Amino acid sequence: MESPNSLRGARFTSVWHYVTAPLSVFLVQAAALWLWHIPSWYEAALHNAAIHAVEHVCLLVAGSLFWWAMVRGRYGRMGYGLAVVYVFLTAVHSGTLGALLTLAPDPWYVTYVRQAHAWGMDPLDDQQLAGILMWIPAGVVFIVFGLALIAAWLGESERRVKFGSVHSATRTLLIVLAAAMLSSACDQRARREAESLTGGSVARGQTAIGKYGCGACHTIPGITQATATVGPPLTQIAVRQYLGGRLVNTPDNMMKWLQHPQQIDPKNAMPEMGVTDQDARDIAAYLYTLR
Repeated sequence: MESPNSLRGARFTSVWHYVTAPLSVFLVQAAALWLWHIPSWYEAALHNAAIHAVEHVCLLVAGSLFWWAMVRGRYGRMGYGLAVVYVFLTAVHSGTLGALLTLAPDPWYVTYVRQAHAWGMDPLDDQQLAGILMWIPAGVVFIVFGLALIAAWLGESERRVKFGSVHSATRTLLIVLAAAMLSSACDQRARREAESLTGGSVARGQTAIGKYGCGACHTIPGITQATATVGPPLTQIAVRQYLGGRLVNTPDNMMKWLQHPQQIDPKNAMPEMGVTDQDARDIAAYLYTLR
């Protein structure tokens, strides 16, 4: 059973992921910006210190969450492409607010009207200046950040593609190495079984095959230049049922056939080559690896 602390931690993580989702922080930031520019809300913050503090906390938290989610959010650097969309939308709605302030025919905030008159300024000019600052310079900042996110997104995508290529090449190399190791293990097992069956040596058998010129008549896998077609190919001879069409394929019969093929079948084209007992065992050991 999970502890209360772990459950609380899981709930907090779930809530945090929801709160910091790109769409969530976009809506929170937009709401904070627009709500606190509603004349009644703005005037309330101007005349009440507590509400003024709440206003700044809301704007600070909303802005911090927004930029954290854009740069360090749940999707990481691969989410920068989505972040660019929300930065662009934020530039649009904040720029729209700035444009409304700039192009408004009348001042929005009564308090600033009185202050502007006290300072000898036109209140509408004062509001238009504030709107232009929100509209153009702030928009440029959003554009710069958007371009930076695009550059980071493209860089990360390129890095992942390269990493993916390296990873793919590494995986392919590992597969090839694993296959080679498996093949080597199978070969070693076949060698041990062949030597156990015949009492001979696979390595010496390979040499003996060359010594007796078996490659002059047969195609023998693993033997250099043994590609002749006078006799049948010895490919997979270890798993054949019969030798020469007459003898059941056993180690003893294999050695007899190697030493005395004419005694077994006088019509056979394979000559007597004086193969010794040891050479017969060694050649048989090699042939029994051909599976």
